[in-house]
Amino acid sequence: MGLAASIDSGTPCAQVAEVSIEDGKIKVHKVTCALDPGIAVNPDQVRAQCEGAIIMGISAGLHEQMYVENGSLQPTIYGPYEMALMKHAPKEIDVVLLQGRDRPGPVGEPPLGPIAAAVANAVFRLTGKRLLQLPLKLS
Repeated sequence: MGLAASIDSGTPCAQVAEVSIEDGKIKVHKVTCALDPGIAVNPDQVRAQCEGAIIMGISAGLHEQMYVENGSLQPTIYGPYEMALMKHAPKEIDVVLLQGRDRPGPVGEPPLGPIAAAVANAVFRLTGKRLLQLPLKLS
């Protein structure tokens, strides 16, 4: 397991990622997210927003890569551009809403920040190797 936390737009978020290494690749099995958005006017929507941000963060953290070649951003088409598929999604995402303030706060982006760091910290605990570049790769 790996832990990471951040505060984005005044909304604190902490995540724990449970991972394993399968066939030399990082597999995320479960993510637990604690978020304090203040008053959650629609808690189900807040949880759904967190789940989507976590999947987006897993995609960016483990698969997506762009680079500059001859002054041009590559890849220029989506064919060779890797991104997370359903098979890369964790089997379980738990979202705990703390609601510690007396007004609603931002929810969309705060859960996106910690996930790649939580996964990298979990990999460090498993392998002893620090992964310092995105996308996270073991080789």
